[in-house]
Formats: sequence, structure tokens, C-alpha cells
Amino acid sequence: QARARGRFGRIVGTTVTGGSLLLLVAGLLWAIPGFFGLHWLALMLAWDAVVLLLVVVDILSLPPAHSFRVTRTFLDSPVLGRETRFELTVEHGANSVFQVRVLDDLHPALAQAPPGGAINVFPRDPSRITFTATPNRRGDFALGGIWLRWTGRLRLAERRALAEPVQKVGV
Repeated sequence: QARARGRFGRIVGTTVTGGSLLLLVAGLLWAIPGFFGLHWLALMLAWDAVVLLLVVVDILSLPPAHSFRVTRTFLDSPVLGRETRFELTVEHGANSVFQVRVLDDLHPALAQAPPGGAINVFPRDPSRITFTATPNRRGDFALGGIWLRWTGRLRLAERRALAEPVQKVGV
């Protein structure tokens, strides 16, 4: 089960996207005519207030991290120097479809770069994505966590979470 990271959990695991920052910067354009009339500055503040209100609405529409469940399944037994296929299954209990970006933080002995991708996750329906890794060392290695990122309906806010595995894999 995924969980938000940090002391404040739900708040710290949420950030604004580039789109919301771009809308706030666009509000600064109202400052240019503001040099000729102060009523333009009031329009700029109103624009920024509306954008911030939309960001808060988008944050409130995001499901909490604990509603996401992630399962990692090795489709092949890890063998030194051979490609090993594994699958990540992501599901959530919210009532909306979310595009979730996943990043699997495997041990460097299993994958040189962390495999990742994006999948659409439907309500209460497992979605799967398959990766390959080539083990380059022998031994037992702790598997890293699986990072998840999903955005709200308005694409103004984003939430992050980490699902940590409890198993080890041997090569």
C-alpha cells in the first residue's frame, strides 16, 4: 500500500504543477498596464486568487496515497546476465481514472537505471506495466520502493507516494 512521505504526509506529498505556475505567472502580465492604472493590479490579484482557488480544488480532488496499492511480480527468475521481466500492478479505490507515473527504484545490481513509465489506472481495476532488468551481480538484494505520481482533474496539482516492498530477491 502506498503512503505519502514526510512529516505532514498528505500536505507534503502534494505539489503544484508547471501549468499552475504558468497561470500564476500569466497573472503578472496584468502588472504591465498596472503602471498606468491601479485597477489593473486589482485584476491581477483577482486572477491569482482564482488560480489559487482552482489549485486548492484540484488538491482536494486527489485521492489519498493510501488508496493506491502496488504489487511487483517477477515474471522470470532473475539470472545473472539475462533479461528478467517483472510487472507492476497498480490499483486504487477512488472513483476516477488517473494517469499514474511509476518509477521502480530497483537495486543497481538488478537495473542500471530505475525503470519507469505511465499507466492509466481505472477505479478498482488493476492496471499493469511490464519492465525488464538485467542483473549484473550475484547475491541477495533488497528491492527499492516504487514511486507513484498522479495529477488532479485540472492538472494543477500533483500528489506523490511511495510503496515499499517487504521482500528480497536473490540472483
